[in-house]
Amino acid sequence: MKKLLSLLACSFVITTSASFAISCKTTDKQFQEFENLINQSENKTMILYLGASDNKSAKSFEQGLEELTKTNSLEQAIKNINETSTNDATSFIYKFKSNLSWNSTNNHTKVLNDVAVKKDKNSKTKKERWIIDQKTSSNSKQIFKNMTNDVVIKNFKYDSDDEIWTKGLTSKILNEYLVKNWAKVFYGETSSSFNKNDNTVTEKVEKLQDKVKNLKGPIFLVLRDKMFYGIVSGFETFSKQDQKNATKTIDNYPNGSDIRKNTYDQWISYLKQAIEMYDVVKLLQDSDPMITPKTEWKYQGTDKVENKKDDKKNGKDEKEKAKEEKPAPSPSPSPAPQPAPTPAPAPTPAPAPTPAK
Repeated sequence: MKKLLSLLACSFVITTSASFAISCKTTDKQFQEFENLINQSENKTMILYLGASDNKSAKSFEQGLEELTKTNSLEQAIKNINETSTNDATSFIYKFKSNLSWNSTNNHTKVLNDVAVKKDKNSKTKKERWIIDQKTSSNSKQIFKNMTNDVVIKNFKYDSDDEIWTKGLTSKILNEYLVKNWAKVFYGETSSSFNKNDNTVTEKVEKLQDKVKNLKGPIFLVLRDKMFYGIVSGFETFSKQDQKNATKTIDNYPNGSDIRKNTYDQWISYLKQAIEMYDVVKLLQDSDPMITPKTEWKYQGTDKVENKKDDKKNGKDEKEKAKEEKPAPSPSPSPAPQPAPTPAPAPTPAPAPTPAK
């Protein structure tokens, strides 16, 4: 018996370890794809959309983008935006590209030295700090020096909003890209007289990290020349997205399509605000640094897309409830007793014969 239990325990450990390894490999592969997207932002502005598959606001953003571009999928919509050039000032694509380009935004962070950073553990406090990697740093190369006015949009999907910033891809984006990026820009900024050392830079990075941890999806990262340059979170909820019968709730209004168009204008405005808020000098000086604008999504919901299993369970529960509440049928009345047949009258006896005289 002991041997059997031991074998079962070993099997469990092996199975669990294998699953964890597969999960890690999947996340690493996704992060590598994410890094490839970052590299595509060299010398241009990129809006990187991060949307969860179970987030209603993310689904609404995707469906609205398809409607605006007259396409049938998110991939087609993004391709259409990136490849279309137009002079129609009223069109969404024109507004998107003209309002978010390098020359049309007020860019506080214009020049950064391309320094390399790394984490180092303090021998006394045992706390990790961000320091300049002297071996690989070079002040000869400058970031943003060759920026163009190109603006593109890319997308990257993750599984669930429950896991945002805590597990999987989004956790790696925060802990392996964003925090390192902030340390890099704080050390690379040279125009301020702020006393920058490993403690002050690490403190600022941790404050920004905490700010981002409180943001919910969908997430829109602004990337410029492979560097973080702003962030916007959330979006309107246009759809119920209940898996069984997805309907556009906004279409309950007679001008639903116009409302969606105005929402995308507002979205562009928030992205522009995020870009113009990204002032590295101010972030260094402020005790409570902010990197994302306050958004006011009027139709945003907090609930998620229901899973099919939940739909079936809820349907079953509703049937059970209805069954319990249904009144018991009234007993059928007993049939009335049939009256006994009336007996035939006895025949009248024949008169007795008259006696002879």
